[in-house]
Amino acid sequence: MEMNVQDLLDKINKEGVEAATAEKEKIISSAKKEADAIISSAKKEADKIIKNAQDDAKKFKAQGESALLQSSRNVYLSLKEDLNAMFASALNVEIKSTLKPDDYVLLIKEALKAIPDKDKTIELSDKLFKGISTSLLKEINASSAPLLKSGFRIGVNNGKAYYDFSDEELTSLLSPYLSEGLNRVISTK
Repeated sequence: MEMNVQDLLDKINKEGVEAATAEKEKIISSAKKEADAIISSAKKEADKIIKNAQDDAKKFKAQGESALLQSSRNVYLSLKEDLNAMFASALNVEIKSTLKPDDYVLLIKEALKAIPDKDKTIELSDKLFKGISTSLLKEINASSAPLLKSGFRIGVNNGKAYYDFSDEELTSLLSPYLSEGLNRVISTK
């Protein structure tokens, strides 16, 4: 009987160990599957986060480039406007310092030759009016125009139409030509 008890104990021991080993293998296998699933899910989540970050980086880069392009355009336009204003101002100063009363008298006489209308008026700025001799004033039949800062204006048809030869008007007439040249210089970067 001793043998039978021993055999029974060995059999129970063997079956218990085998069952425990099988259970252990099952738990290990299940844990490995669960770990693999967690790792796979984490990799998918990491890939998703990386893709979103790359997409955001591309968007931010495109927005930055767009903002930089707009800023450079704004600087260009501002610079162009400032340079045009500077040159127009310099041109205005140059016209004021270059044209003398005698030059204006010649301009007036030439302008009057081109206007056949007998009903024409000539208005001179106060400064120009004082700079022209009385005999010349009578010859061109001009009057003083206090509102005119510089130069002169010839009116026709009782003032319905006029030609403005003030320094400011001459500057505004000449400035676009200067601006074209300036634009060509600026655009050939």
